[in-house]
Amino acid sequence: MELSDKIMSLRKAKGWSQEELAEQLDVSRQSVSKWELGTAVPDLPRITQLSELFGVSTDYLLKSTAGDEASLERTLDPERRLVTTQEAERYLSLCGRIAGRMALAVSLLILSPVCLIGMGALESTSYERLGSAIGLVLLLGLVACGVAMLIYHGMSLRDYEYLNTEPLRLQEGALQLAQQHAEAHRDVYRRDIVLGVTLCILSPVPLLAVSIALNDSLAVLLTTMLLLVIVSVGVFLLVRTGIANGCAGKLLQRGDYTPENKAKTRRLSWFAPAWWCVTTAVFLAVSFITERWDLSWIIWAVSGVLFGGIYALLRGMTRAR
Repeated sequence: MELSDKIMSLRKAKGWSQEELAEQLDVSRQSVSKWELGTAVPDLPRITQLSELFGVSTDYLLKSTAGDEASLERTLDPERRLVTTQEAERYLSLCGRIAGRMALAVSLLILSPVCLIGMGALESTSYERLGSAIGLVLLLGLVACGVAMLIYHGMSLRDYEYLNTEPLRLQEGALQLAQQHAEAHRDVYRRDIVLGVTLCILSPVPLLAVSIALNDSLAVLLTTMLLLVIVSVGVFLLVRTGIANGCAGKLLQRGDYTPENKAKTRRLSWFAPAWWCVTTAVFLAVSFITERWDLSWIIWAVSGVLFGGIYALLRGMTRAR
């Protein structure tokens, strides 16, 4: 950036007119106008005065470097973290790569009891114990895969954690990228939300129909497995589109990512890890004590519903600082 551009940008950031700046420097308005047009250059005493008025160094005013734009952004609003165009581009690209994978990881956790439930069909046969062992191994294997995928891809987002907690200031190119991303995914987001919610609501229908119409334990087991498959598909759509849409929302600071909501999120950062650690402990304790792995998976579903409600309640009671 040239000196003329820096003077104009810094003056406007202060909310001063050319006349007001001229008065503080004891020069004419025409002089300020010429500086900003680049037809004249302030002398050294005026450069010193400008640096003091704007709170920048004389080197910044006089030297033109590749980082001038970012430096100016930090000067104009030092309390907000600057997101450059390159950062926004890398972040949105990363989100596009991992959204489907993280959604698949969550679906695996939901599907994990299916094999164990299926092995329940071997009950009262000579293969009952073997079937239960295989089902339990497969359940733990799917849970391990899902958790590993969530951890791995979650770690790749660690460098962008500040988007969840800090107030942001976007460069013009970063703002345009985020807006274009949000616009491009708007129709997909609406479609996936509608489909995902609809599948989750309709998922118990086969099980209810079989339970009412038939008195067949095998049919109940099969429709229970079908219920989990339908829910996993619905959740996959919800999680995938939620991550993709949330990435743009973080950059644009909309919804849950406004500065006020980010402050609340920082204060409640302890809640999610504590909640899911307790849920895991309860799930394992109940499962091993009762040996009803085919039913104890319900703990995760109930915990998920309670988590959303309690977290929303705590956010509503929390004041941003």
